[in-house]
Amino acid sequence: MVGDIRTTSSQSSKINLQKHMKQTLTHILTTGAIGLASLSGISQAAVLIDGTTLNGSFESSDLSIAGDAKNGFDMVGKDITNWQNTDTTYAGVFDNSYDDTGVDYNAGGAHSGNQFAFVHGGDSGTFNLTSYIISPGDLFTLTWWGRADTIAVRLFSSSDGTYGTASTLNELVQVQDNAYTQYSFNYAAVPADYGKTIGVSIFHPLAGGWSNADDVMLTVVPEPSSSMSLIFGGAALVLRRSRKRSSAA
Repeated sequence: MVGDIRTTSSQSSKINLQKHMKQTLTHILTTGAIGLASLSGISQAAVLIDGTTLNGSFESSDLSIAGDAKNGFDMVGKDITNWQNTDTTYAGVFDNSYDDTGVDYNAGGAHSGNQFAFVHGGDSGTFNLTSYIISPGDLFTLTWWGRADTIAVRLFSSSDGTYGTASTLNELVQVQDNAYTQYSFNYAAVPADYGKTIGVSIFHPLAGGWSNADDVMLTVVPEPSSSMSLIFGGAALVLRRSRKRSSAA
């Protein structure tokens, strides 16, 4: 009789332990899923370039007169905030000259706001280098509005924070029409990119002609797979420990 009671008590303990294991595992996975959803929401908000971050809309500059065009990527003292040019020459006059690459103040010509970029065929164009350091699993999305002739928009990395070490990650060359059209592409970071900074360049790939760009946006979303692995790894560890306790009982 005593032996039967002990057997029943042991079986009851095992059943309770199994229930506890299931509850613990469910709690870990549920908490992990909620955490990942929260993580995803935060990472999607990682904007590297847009209208208010690093002047993706070209609105922040020294232009103030409607119809005024500045070769601001080339001229000393006429810089366009956050955008630069590798060309150090300037062959035109200061104002109202469409020499090669710059920003135009013309509300009717902008996609939004008052200003937009123009690039000339044969010129090196313009670039915007962020301070963001590429990490494993990063997924980048580059979006912009363009019009008028052919334009090339490139996502690049830099190993020393300068354009001199720029390496192309992805690029889209698009033949445009006179109406603004939105374009975009994605890029998933690879091991060769890790530890480098990322930037955007815009240029006209052909000789002659003009192209316009406006409202450039670059975002990054970290890959959640590493977080998922940690969650399931932790769940497996709890499960193994619970099984050992069950066997000992």
